Amino acid sequence: MRRNYNRAYLHFVWATRERLPLLTRPVRDLVYPVILSECNAMKCRVEALGGVSDHVHLIIHFASTASFAELMKAVKGSSSHLVTQRYPSIYFKWQGAYGVESVDPEGLPAVIRYVQDQDARHRDNQLDARWETIDINDE
Repeated sequence: MRRNYNRAYLHFVWATRERLPLLTRPVRDLVYPVILSECNAMKCRVEALGGVSDHVHLIIHFASTASFAELMKAVKGSSSHLVTQRYPSIYFKWQGAYGVESVDPEGLPAVIRYVQDQDARHRDNQLDARWETIDINDE
């Protein structure tokens, strides 16, 4: 092969500390661009980003040069720092843990729709228990 071949798609999920509903619309509008920027800096192409008041879903085409831990450290660290700088009255913190699962490229469109439709899915209680009830507690 002349270059690396990579069809690695990953679905990350992480939550606010104690699942507090801190991701209001203004906070999400601040946090999401930071997540996109950090993924871009690590050469991970974002396929979908969504969430609700207490957690975030992120689908990426994972770069062969990245690592799970480095990506999550950058994404969570930068975003929480920005929120605490912009809104000092909010004690904003992410849980220490996160969930990650590979996504079959053939099933990618359905998973992307799932992430993009988070508000409606939560409102209508049409959730995938695997991702919405996962116990992402601190270690």
